[in-house]
Amino acid sequence: MKLETMDASRALAEGLTLPYSLIFAYGGVTLGRTPERVDAEELTEARFFSAEREIHVYRDGGTLRAVSVRDTPEDADAVTERYQLDNARLGDWIAVRRYWGYDEDGQAYVAVRRLADWKGGAYNG
Repeated sequence: MKLETMDASRALAEGLTLPYSLIFAYGGVTLGRTPERVDAEELTEARFFSAEREIHVYRDGGTLRAVSVRDTPEDADAVTERYQLDNARLGDWIAVRRYWGYDEDGQAYVAVRRLADWKGGAYNG
């Protein structure tokens, strides 16, 4: 896994090129296909994602910050799980990818989680 801090405006521009997004804004929450544009002033948090990458944009004390998590060849032990969504307006399911870390005793723990896939439903394609 490669974790990279990004400039928020670059992160938003690159995020809009990824196929799916989970967006928290003052006006509501959306999950589904990434829209053509996002109003940065309204944004509180967004996760733009694909099978290989997530760009996480979040507000920290009024300032937008961003990080990118992407797969690397060393991620063979990462795990992706699907979760059924109870709210049909959000879609059928969402997939979460977990990357393992190991402490000084060799015990495994989840070091990073990211969104990895999504399937829409009757409401949102």
